[in-house]
Amino acid sequence: FDGGRRVQRRYSAVGAAQGKNVLREERIFEPDANALSAARGQLQSLKLWGANGQLTEAHRYADGREVALERWYLNSALRERRSSTGTGEQARVLSESFSDAGVLMRRNRYIASADDTDVPTGVQQTFRSDGQLAAEETWSAPDGRGRTRLTARRLWDESGRLTADDDILEDGSRQPRARALGS
Repeated sequence: FDGGRRVQRRYSAVGAAQGKNVLREERIFEPDANALSAARGQLQSLKLWGANGQLTEAHRYADGREVALERWYLNSALRERRSSTGTGEQARVLSESFSDAGVLMRRNRYIASADDTDVPTGVQQTFRSDGQLAAEETWSAPDGRGRTRLTARRLWDESGRLTADDDILEDGSRQPRARALGS
């Protein structure tokens, strides 16, 4: 117990011969009214470490659901970051993925559904290894049945020149957007 919160830590026996164990997992639970009971409060945070002692995952929870996640490569570079806001049908998720050099590779927005599947909404972006924008897709707001659909797609080449700028029609076909002269 730490400040009324139950803390569970799991160690690996790797390195035990040298007299040291390596922390591998830590779970912290919300404080509960009776610290002596066997019951625990809701999970507040979860952290995972690699065999070398490097932090590899950190999860934060609020009211029993995950609100933030960060994952790292073993070289300490950020691998993934997810955060969510709202609850129920209003829950929105922002997800970002990074290369092992720390460069942003994808940024996606989702609506969290009741069956733990993420429904894309808004702008989804893909980046090149140098950090330049490579593709951008726009998804609609959810319809009455909670479904979204792809409405637009833009693509750029390695030099940063726009190569495709299309509206996506309901049947999935593409229609190039009209561009002003000189753009």
